[in-house]
Amino acid sequence: MKLGIILVKSPLGSRKVETVLQTASLALKKGNSVDLFLISDGVWLSKIQDKEIKALLREIRNGGNIYVCGASAQARGITEETLEGFVLSEDSYGDLVDLVMEKWDKVVVC
Repeated sequence: MKLGIILVKSPLGSRKVETVLQTASLALKKGNSVDLFLISDGVWLSKIQDKEIKALLREIRNGGNIYVCGASAQARGITEETLEGFVLSEDSYGDLVDLVMEKWDKVVVC
């Protein structure tokens, strides 16, 4: 199964994002592929320094892609040069629609 997770919420001040990433990790361990799409305040996940969350992100990158909405990143001053290991989506909404309609079997929004 191909799982897509659309992360809209900021990873700061909540354990929800960590729970979503742990779920993604478990899905990978069961043989599924997992992609993340960071949009709106979810793009802040690309800047997080927490060791546990960074380890989960590495696992996800090894089993899929982590896309970052270009417009959301730009609005928050996040540049492509600082997005090591993440895929910057220039046509964010077009790319997101393509992923939802053509690549992913299941989608979770958080």
